[in-house]
Parts: sequence; structure tokens; C-alpha cells
Amino acid sequence: MVRARYGSDDYLVVTFSPRQALFDDDVLDALSRLRSELGALAGVEAVTSILDVPLIRSPPIDIRNIANGVRYLDDEDVDRAMAREELVNSELYRELIISADARTTALRVDLKQDQNYLALRATRNELRQTAFQRSLSADEAERLVAVSAEFDQASQALLGAEQATIRDVRSVLNNYRQMATLHIGGVPMIVADSIDFIRHDLLVFGGAVISFLIVILL
Repeated sequence: MVRARYGSDDYLVVTFSPRQALFDDDVLDALSRLRSELGALAGVEAVTSILDVPLIRSPPIDIRNIANGVRYLDDEDVDRAMAREELVNSELYRELIISADARTTALRVDLKQDQNYLALRATRNELRQTAFQRSLSADEAERLVAVSAEFDQASQALLGAEQATIRDVRSVLNNYRQMATLHIGGVPMIVADSIDFIRHDLLVFGGAVISFLIVILL
């Protein structure tokens, strides 16, 4: 219900802290390539970076001319010094897409939505909500069981797809670690990594228990 009302949290956040100044040509070129490579991944819908946010003070634009188009950081006629000041001092961008010291920027990586998963979730939630309000009919109860089973399968498939996408994202980031410090975060990553950790712990603990039992029996 929360996701349906306020939107999805299926996105990753990548922080990019270059060893050179963030607004140097080489760094912005690398950031542009990183954005393109991430955006080309099969599981990625879109990537938003400081190169994609509108600038209206670099140099200043008359409010009457905004309809004619705004500037972006990688436009040729943008004043880089003014752009830096605008981004760092903006209430919209500071500490969200760029740090206050202009040494770190963030990229938002939106993951592709599985429409079948969303439809199943909406149907399941609707039937559950109905069940809270009144008793379900036999057909509705049967439908809820069937939809719940389909949703569980879709959830597993979505999790596997997101794990593969996160691996691909990390593979892309590895190509840029010589020039910048990069970190990745987000709900999908936390879920995927937590499951991997639990699976690893279960294997280790299970193996240890079996080995212990064998030793005891011997």
C-alpha cells in the first residue's frame, strides 16, 4: 500500500568521489561515460546525475526564457564556476546529488519495473483489503490463494533479476575505481546482499553442524 501511494523504492544510489576536482573536464567526461554504461544495462531504466539536473543560474536565465530551454552541466555554454556554486548552494541539490564540499556526487540508478509483478501485487493487496472489510466469497478466496502463489513466484524472479543487475552495476563501477572512490546503496542492494549473507551463513553453519555430527557418530 505504501509503495502504491508514494511510489517505488526500486533504485540504487551510487556515490562518486573523484581524486581530481569534480568539475574538471576529465572527471565530468568519466562521469558521463559511467552514466551511459550504467544506463545501458539490461535491468536499468534510467540514470540521473549532476549532468542531468537543470541549471538556471549558470549564467542566470530570465524567468521569461525558461520555456525556451534550460542549461545542463555538460552544455558548452555553461559557466562551470557558476554551475558549481549553484549546485552546492541549491536547496534542491546540496547534500542530495552533490556534497557541500563539492567533492562527492551521487547517481540515482532506477531499476526497470516488472509490470506483471506490479499487477499481481496490486490484485493481491486489493483482495487482502477486501478480506479485512468482509468475508471473501469462495471465488475470491480461491483467487487470493492463486494470486498469492503467482506473486511469490514473481517476487523470486524479480529478486534474481535485481541481484543480476546489482552484479552488473558493480562490474561497471570496478572500471572507475582507479580515478574515484565509489560506493553503492539502496533498498534492492540491501535486500540482495542480506539474502546472500544469510545463504552463505546457512551453508557454513549447516556444513559445520553436519561435520560435527559425523565426528560425534564416528
